[in-house]
Amino acid sequence: MRQLGKLSLFSALKPEDMSFLVSRMRVDSYKSDAVVVEQGADGDSMFILAEGLLEVWVANEAGARVKVAELAPGTFFGEKSMLTGERRSARVICATDAVICEITKAAITELFERNSDVAELLSRAVAIREVQNRDILDKMERDERVRTLDQETDRFLGRLRGFFGLSRGTKNVA
Repeated sequence: MRQLGKLSLFSALKPEDMSFLVSRMRVDSYKSDAVVVEQGADGDSMFILAEGLLEVWVANEAGARVKVAELAPGTFFGEKSMLTGERRSARVICATDAVICEITKAAITELFERNSDVAELLSRAVAIREVQNRDILDKMERDERVRTLDQETDRFLGRLRGFFGLSRGTKNVA
């Protein structure tokens, strides 16, 4: 899947790490209106939309579901649950028939064992997305933006290492 390398989450991976990950992805077809993930559910995988259109819904404080986004092909989701063990933060349903690739925690664990630097690369990509999602990045001065991204990367990397049982001094195997 060439699209994987175009995703911000995986753009810094070496070609051999990319090939390794692609070889362990599962591809599934979903019908329109199918629920891909449910808000509040446990999650040990992430997803990449290959074909179709998805809708993201979040329950508000009153319990009513609010549509917060539409996802187009090439979009990834579920990475925070897979990398930290957090519960799913939204309900994702198929607006059309869809083809979705799934990457499991087991595949990412193998990748970390091959190349421990990947944990930091993924943490940085998730931190960037997190800061962008909070709509602060554009409003910050460059130094403040770099400092915030570094803090988010360190925070996320700490959670990721704890969840995967990775030590700080782990060396690359591959």
